[in-house]
Formats: sequence, C-alpha cells, structure tokens
Amino acid sequence: MRMGAASFFFAKTGAPSVRRLLSGLGLGHLAAPFAREEIDLEALALSRPEDLVGLGASSHDAGRAIAAAWARRRP
Repeated sequence: MRMGAASFFFAKTGAPSVRRLLSGLGLGHLAAPFAREEIDLEALALSRPEDLVGLGASSHDAGRAIAAAWARRRP
C-alpha cells in the first residue's frame, strides 16, 4: 500500500514527527539538536528562524522547517 504525502510525516501514534519532517526537507542533520531541545511540531511551527539558528540551522533552512511544520499542524 502506498502512503500519501501527509501520512509520511506522521508516526504510528498519529503524532507528527519532526525527525521525518526534517528528513523530508533534506535537513536530517538538524534532527538530533531539535530532539535534544525537545522541539515538537507545534513548537517548531511557532518558532522564529533566529530561535533555530543557534541549533545549527541556517536562516533559510530554519524558515523552510518552520513553514513545513506550520503547514502540517493539526487544526
């Protein structure tokens, strides 16, 4: 069975996975620092790019991650 694009970003529990989101954007190298700081999808969506630069993200990559997290938030 083929998974839809939205399904790719959800773990078995139904919770969106920041690690999967970052990997899908080609930003998998940021998964460990984000996990260490316990950044979940909601926190990521509400972050500012400058909040994430200190974790090793460029401003551009931080903006991409935030936009992707915002688009995947649950209503």
